[in-house]
Amino acid sequence: MSREKRIDLAVFLQYTANMKAKAKPTGRVLEKPLQVRVSPEQYALYIRAAVKDGRSLSNWARDRLSKCAEGELGQGKGKKIADFN
Repeated sequence: MSREKRIDLAVFLQYTANMKAKAKPTGRVLEKPLQVRVSPEQYALYIRAAVKDGRSLSNWARDRLSKCAEGELGQGKGKKIADFN
């Protein structure tokens, strides 16, 4: 495997070991997938941040992306576009 396609195995194993099945609130439906291409370095960075925050990568990314979008639209204070976390 080429160097640029490698993922830090220690980080990945720590990430997957910390994943726990969590009950989702009733009525919550997450049906729209979002695919984003990132570099291996960005991927490892995001995994480390999610692990540090105690979240799955998907949950962490949804939270951060929602906060960023709300901030850019000037809706970060009290007005939630989506509260999926």
